[in-house]
Amino acid sequence: MKVVWVQDFSPLTMGGGAQQTDKEHIREGLRRGHDVSFVTPENANQPIDETAFVVLSNPSRFDPKRLSTMKNRYAVFHHDYLHLCRWRLFFPWTEKCAVNCPQTPLWRPVLEKAKLHVFLSPLHYRIHSDILGDAIEPHVLVPGTVNPDEFFDHGRERKGTCNVNGLLSFKGRKPILEYAKENPGETITFAGVNEKPDEPLPENCKFVGPISDVGGKMRDFYNQHEWYLELPDTPQPFNRTIAEAYLSGCKIKGNELLGALSWHWFSEGRKAVAEHLRNAPLEFWNAVEAVV
Repeated sequence: MKVVWVQDFSPLTMGGGAQQTDKEHIREGLRRGHDVSFVTPENANQPIDETAFVVLSNPSRFDPKRLSTMKNRYAVFHHDYLHLCRWRLFFPWTEKCAVNCPQTPLWRPVLEKAKLHVFLSPLHYRIHSDILGDAIEPHVLVPGTVNPDEFFDHGRERKGTCNVNGLLSFKGRKPILEYAKENPGETITFAGVNEKPDEPLPENCKFVGPISDVGGKMRDFYNQHEWYLELPDTPQPFNRTIAEAYLSGCKIKGNELLGALSWHWFSEGRKAVAEHLRNAPLEFWNAVEAVV
């Protein structure tokens, strides 16, 4: 079938977790013989074939009023909290969010017309359901895509704790640095981005900067450490680095705001986690094809 993938940025470019997940799903769609094309804000003025099935994947740079007038059948692929909060991954999940936020009325007409809603974890869905109710039905839960062939345990000696992008505010910078201060005997190595490079870190912390995914360098980083630490203070839809680190042999220290840990199979061992993550693109397309 013809499929039009609508996203803020082309999934063919290197980007964040949403783009990486989209790329794996698109690859599976092409393998199945579907004709997949892309629409970003840069080419949004071109007409969309009304016979095509549309996937709205994080379309924050698109006008929701225009999207609600589409004649196409479509699915909404939720990657964060765009439809609940203008701050998206900074979504505070408070009682007033369900009552006073102007974001939800903007997107509700789009959500109510969707043939399918895709969420990344039970936690991700539950938060949306509490606020939007039947507007996000029918739904399916599909975890983020992480390739078990790229992330695995080398079986080498490990020590210390690691984290990726935890020095970003929406990833829990404040609580993770508080944890570091309360546990001075634990060495914590941060990779990724540090949004406040001029702010000194606790003495037991070090920052190594971004690490390329090319050549297994990210896997090697995880394999050097015994623990992976993630302590967000806002709900994370999935958090792919948790899955990468776990498949790479790390023990996990996290909290109830990590979507990945809300999956029941995440406590069933690495083999079970690897199987579910490997099958994620299959589950996505099985659900889409069923509604089409």
